[in-house]
Amino acid sequence: MTKHYNWRDRERDNSEMNGDGAENLQALGVTDSGPGGNGSGTSYTASEQQLALLQLKLKIAEAETKKRRLMLESQRLRARNGTESNESDDGVALGGRSEEYRRLNFASLLKGVLAPMPNQEELTPMWFEDVEPTLESYEVPSEWWAGLVLPQLSERARGLLCRLTAEKRKAYVKFKSSIFEGLRLSAAEYKRLFAGSKKGERESWD
Repeated sequence: MTKHYNWRDRERDNSEMNGDGAENLQALGVTDSGPGGNGSGTSYTASEQQLALLQLKLKIAEAETKKRRLMLESQRLRARNGTESNESDDGVALGGRSEEYRRLNFASLLKGVLAPMPNQEELTPMWFEDVEPTLESYEVPSEWWAGLVLPQLSERARGLLCRLTAEKRKAYVKFKSSIFEGLRLSAAEYKRLFAGSKKGERESWD
């Protein structure tokens, strides 16, 4: 005998299907966050958005740091190598002009690298200890050291160089020793100041 499928059977099947669907959604972790819900689903999404935003900001900061590093390296290479020598009509290279261009490049680059000399005279030896390796790392010709360091000197140090001739001011060794002599920083004083700075970094001498 054939069983008739009536409207009551249809309602029962729909009810069972709805129940199974709700259980499946719960198993997947999907809950109702409508007006009567607690909004946990929305909160989770906002947290993920904040995390994604922080990650994006970090990537941007890393890219900017890399960009600055590459720009600095590019400037260093340009200053070291210089541009190709300009040539006159007869094909003779104007080497002097190229050399001046390199020197100006170094001056521009080191302006943002070298720290100004501190006004505390006792820190002068340590300042020179920091400046000289920097000049070496950028492969600055030694005959340019005095001229490139001069703008970074303290007012008193610059005043001490006034008694030197223009030629002596170009010689870095004489340039440096004149400042030390003017500030009365002998080799023994330099050693004492350096030892004192090392002692300050330790807890005791025991």
